[in-house]
Amino acid sequence: MTGSSNDRTQSDEAYRAIGRYVYCFSRLIYWMRSECENAVGNQHLAQILCGDMAADQIQRAFFGICNERYTGTEEDKRIGKAIRKKVIAAIEFRNSLSHGDWLVGVHDGDGTTYPPELSRVRPGSSTQWTGWQLTPDELDEKSDELESLRHDVHYYGSTAGGILSTPWEGVRGAITPSDVFVMRDGVAVRDGKVKFDGYVS
Repeated sequence: MTGSSNDRTQSDEAYRAIGRYVYCFSRLIYWMRSECENAVGNQHLAQILCGDMAADQIQRAFFGICNERYTGTEEDKRIGKAIRKKVIAAIEFRNSLSHGDWLVGVHDGDGTTYPPELSRVRPGSSTQWTGWQLTPDELDEKSDELESLRHDVHYYGSTAGGILSTPWEGVRGAITPSDVFVMRDGVAVRDGKVKFDGYVS
């Protein structure tokens, strides 16, 4: 394989990984927005209300609705806060990914190709310039994390309102967040007594 062909292959992998991350993030926001729309009741009006909301506005509405519909136990509250913390971190990174400056396929005179680089300038903030070198594998890991978080959001949104009443592996009545999640080192993990095996698209 020639050097130029190899450069194109590496660049194509970077573009693929960036695109996958954008898609996975959009599905995360979709599930939170859908839950907000379901809470409103009138689907048409809900879509008008939520359709133009930014990601941070959607997460605020989503977790606000969950807190309003279901007060829960202290453990349920810790689970919700832990999931929200991960969502906020994902939004912050996605904002940098979408609004920052990318360099892909840059190489020096001896033919060495550098990993994709993302930089962002934030005038007025304490850290005005931030930069990352992100390989396609590292971006894929972040996409995998988003896919897992999407499931967390869906199951938390379903259970925080206590709306799941179908028996699931011997559990009858309303299923709560602490039935699905357990807290480990400050992280909400789907390892409770209720197991969900389905894939959330």
